[in-house]
Amino acid sequence: MVPIPKSSSIAILLAALVTAACTEALPQEPAGDATLHQALVPVACPLGVDGASVAFVETPGGAALVFRAPPARVHEMWGRAREVAATRGLQAMQLPPARATVAESEDGARIELTPAAAADRDTLRARVEARALAMMAPCNDR
Repeated sequence: MVPIPKSSSIAILLAALVTAACTEALPQEPAGDATLHQALVPVACPLGVDGASVAFVETPGGAALVFRAPPARVHEMWGRAREVAATRGLQAMQLPPARATVAESEDGARIELTPAAAADRDTLRARVEARALAMMAPCNDR
C-alpha cells in the first residue's frame, strides 16, 4: 500500500482519474482534400484502461474505488492506479481531508479513502460513490 498525503493529494488524484481516458484509434486522413466521414468518438474508461470497470465500496473507515481490468490489461491498471495515487488525482472530487492508499489485486487495483475526521465519512462516501458512477457511465454506453 502507498500512503498518500491528505486532502490536496486526494483532490489531485481524482483530477487524474477524471482526465484519464481510453480511446479507440481514429482512422488517419490521407494527405490531400479534406473529407467529412464518420469516425469513432473517444470514450473515457476508468483510469483510461479500455474494458475496465470501477465500483464503489463502503468501508468501515470511509470508501474505496475498486478497479477491475481485463486480464491482458491488469498490469496497465496497476501502473495507472499507482500513477494516479502518486499525482494525487482525486482532487477534483472535492473530498474532505482524507488519506488514500493503493493496493494491487489479481484483477485490478483498489484505492481506499479514509477521512481525517470521522464526521466527514458520509460526505466522503457520497462523493466517491458519485464519482464511481460517473466514471462508469461512458463505458456502459458502449
